[in-house]
Amino acid sequence: MFHPRSAVPLSAVTDGTTNTIAFGEIVLSPRNEDRRGRYWNAENTNALVTTLFPPNSLRGDVLLGNSQRCVDAPYAPCLSITGTGGRGLAVRSVHPTGANILLVDGSVRFVSNAVNQVTYKALGSRNGGEVLGEY
Repeated sequence: MFHPRSAVPLSAVTDGTTNTIAFGEIVLSPRNEDRRGRYWNAENTNALVTTLFPPNSLRGDVLLGNSQRCVDAPYAPCLSITGTGGRGLAVRSVHPTGANILLVDGSVRFVSNAVNQVTYKALGSRNGGEVLGEY
C-alpha cells in the first residue's frame, strides 16, 4: 500500500479498504545496527513488509544491502545476502501463532501463521481484484 515517495489516494484501493493491509507488526532486534522498521529517509525501504511470506516466516528477513543491516534476534531471523539484491520483511510478532495487521479501513486483525497464502497475498494488493477467503 505504502512505499517511498508514494501518494496513493483511498480511491486507488479498489479491492476495498477492509481487504487491504496498510501496515503489519514487526519484531526488532535490540541492537542498534538492525535497520528493520526504520524509516529515516524517503529512500529507505527497510520499514516495508511483504505478504510473500506468511506471518512469522522461518525464512529470514532480507534488507536492502547486505546482512550488516539486520541482526538475528529471537522471533526476528535475518537471511545473510551479499550485494544490493532484493529485500523482504515478513510480518512478525512474539505471538507464537500469528501477528497483527492494520487494514486500510483502520481495523486491526490477527492473522494466523497458517493463513491461506493466496488470501494473504491478496491482502497485500490494493487493486488486484482478488476475492478473499476467510483468514
